[in-house]
Amino acid sequence: MAAPQYRCLTFEMRDDIELLAASSVHTGAIINVLTYKYPDQYIHAHSVYNIIQVEMPGWYIDAKFEGSDNHLVGLLWLHPKQIDNNYNRSQLVATALIIDEQKITFEWILQELLNATGC
Repeated sequence: MAAPQYRCLTFEMRDDIELLAASSVHTGAIINVLTYKYPDQYIHAHSVYNIIQVEMPGWYIDAKFEGSDNHLVGLLWLHPKQIDNNYNRSQLVATALIIDEQKITFEWILQELLNATGC
C-alpha cells in the first residue's frame, strides 16, 4: 500500500480524470492514460476511483442492514442516467448484491429503483 503522501493527485491530474470520466472512458483506461502522461507520479487506483465518485455526482447507493448485529443483507448502486443499447432502446443499469432471493428482497430492490429514479 502506498503512503498517503504518494497518493496525492495534482489539480491537472484531477482535471484529466474529470474530462476522461465525462467522456465515458472507463477507469482502467483513465489510469493507463495518467500513468503514460505522468510517468514520474505514482497513480493509485483508489485515488482515481475516489475522484470519479466525488467529482462525478449522480450515483445512487443504498445498503440494507438487518438483525441485532446490524449485518449487511443488501447493497444496490446505480446511476439513474439511462443508456441506449444496441437496439436503440433506453435501459437503466443497476447492480444489487443480496443475501437471499426472497420476495421481500426483490421488493426492496424495486422500491430503491423507484426512489433513485424519482418515479
